[in-house]
Amino acid sequence: MIGHRRSFIAFLAYVILAVLLRASWGGYHPGVLFLVAASLLAVSALALSRNPDGDFKSSGLSDLHIAMAIASFAYLAWDNAGLDFAVVGSASQTLSLLLGGLLALALLGCIAFLLTTPWSTRIVCFIFGTIGLGCIVSRFLVPAGSPEVGIDVLVIGNLASDYLLSGFNPYTATYPDIYRGLYDYRPAAVYWPAYYLWTAPFYGLFGDVRYATAAADSLIAPAIFLLARRRSLPTVTSLLVAVAWLANPLALFVVERAWVDSVLMLGIATAALAFDARRWLLLGVLLGVTACVKHYGMLAFMFAVVLLLARQRGALKRTTAAATVTVCCLFVPFLSTGAREFYDSSIAQAYTVGLRLDSLSFPAWWVRAMGFEYEQLVSVPIYASAFTLSAWFVYRRGELDLSHWVGALLATLSTVFLFGKLAFCNYYFSLTFLVLLYVTLSIRRPAARSTGPPRLGNALT
Repeated sequence: MIGHRRSFIAFLAYVILAVLLRASWGGYHPGVLFLVAASLLAVSALALSRNPDGDFKSSGLSDLHIAMAIASFAYLAWDNAGLDFAVVGSASQTLSLLLGGLLALALLGCIAFLLTTPWSTRIVCFIFGTIGLGCIVSRFLVPAGSPEVGIDVLVIGNLASDYLLSGFNPYTATYPDIYRGLYDYRPAAVYWPAYYLWTAPFYGLFGDVRYATAAADSLIAPAIFLLARRRSLPTVTSLLVAVAWLANPLALFVVERAWVDSVLMLGIATAALAFDARRWLLLGVLLGVTACVKHYGMLAFMFAVVLLLARQRGALKRTTAAATVTVCCLFVPFLSTGAREFYDSSIAQAYTVGLRLDSLSFPAWWVRAMGFEYEQLVSVPIYASAFTLSAWFVYRRGELDLSHWVGALLATLSTVFLFGKLAFCNYYFSLTFLVLLYVTLSIRRPAARSTGPPRLGNALT
């Protein structure tokens, strides 16, 4: 399939970002920082600009391009999955064999594009569908392969889920400092209620919240597939884009550390489906849930409001009302039994935590290069400018285009992370998802072109 040249540029940015972030695993590296910033700036500008009609070129994104990227990702995961806490055992050995098998299948899938038999499409779908299932299985093998991980997100996440299942408010609980004062923060339940409501059932069933991360990350793929099919993309293309997400070489690294961003991305992916279907009440519910996962989840709702305010004011009331009710239902039970504790642990601490010099961000680079830390208030006008400009572009653009919503999110969150005090692999992992989501929305079917005068039967029809 020949696609829009925008989709090729955006998909190239997705691949570059994944490879760059894997080089440092999202930790500080000056070269990676500037290259990531340049890539995000380019694709954000592309996503926010006006989409011209037509303009299909032979240099557009093809199915083979996506398949080759999946094969490259499979090699990177097989070479080094980033599991720093893996222990020798049956689970880790099975995972290693599985990743090798996925690499072989991906290479075979690329070769399958050379086939010209009537069965070639089915063969490609079978191969890459198997790769997608293998990628999902690999995520669920991670907790067993790395049973003990020294990271606070996992420890606190498990304890908070246990408190919630026991009928206690996780925001009023006390948590251990596994770093023993190494970092300037107080261990607490810093994420918002929807996250713990998602992880609690998985902890109750499996004793590890990383299964919740694996499940959320895996469910993003069918959401991408369904969105692509709703946009009238062929089954093969839709499948390949979904597998391109599952094959992301950062995924297992993120799952091992129990980072929560996959839950947030799942909310955005399902909200995109509801948006595309014009199901405004469902959209409001999903945006409300997304806003209650992590602090910057509210941006998805805010940009949706801007877009609806400009193009669909009748739907704005229903979406806003549904989102407001959802947020109240999720927050009120926790605030009613510990409002002060919730504010101290999840809001005050989030905005008073100190700069981490191992962050992949410009403040960390500034301290390392200049020898002193600039006042964090400097970042406020930068954030405000990014949000204002993104909102203005969304409001001023033509039709009710979902890609503008994704572009505004991408541009604003890129700015927040690049100039933030904390910015690690999980933050940029969520940005790669937004880039791929934009790719899904930017692929177009080229219009059928007539090669001659219409036949009489067609003219009469």
